[in-house]
Amino acid sequence: MSKPTTHASPGPPAARSTEDMSPVEARRLLAAAPFGRLVYTYGALPEVIPVNIRLDDEALLVRVSFRSRAARAALNTVVALQVDEIDPVARTGWSITVIGRSTVANPARIPDDPWVRGEHDLVIAIPLERVTGRRLVAL
Repeated sequence: MSKPTTHASPGPPAARSTEDMSPVEARRLLAAAPFGRLVYTYGALPEVIPVNIRLDDEALLVRVSFRSRAARAALNTVVALQVDEIDPVARTGWSITVIGRSTVANPARIPDDPWVRGEHDLVIAIPLERVTGRRLVAL
């Protein structure tokens, strides 16, 4: 009977810390982010979907289908949008969460160039009412 193979670990990971991000840095990263995760409540439960985004003045813009569950549940209510970039090898990165009351926006404010096929005929604006950002950094 052979022994199970074990893999040696390179040792414990280097220590990490989180740091709050400045509003200027958060806005810069949001402006460059092509996608994020829209968070809303549907049937009294949280729901999260990936969406393409664009920062426009004081709001994040998201295109969804007018007939989608997101259009029914995430419009004219408080929603969140989370964006991040994490390096799993270096164990560093950043995360930003935007919270605001969503409204309908003019479709001309965002290109109709989604990563997912289908109709995206409704544009939702999420104002930057509350923005929190954190960096995961090596010590």
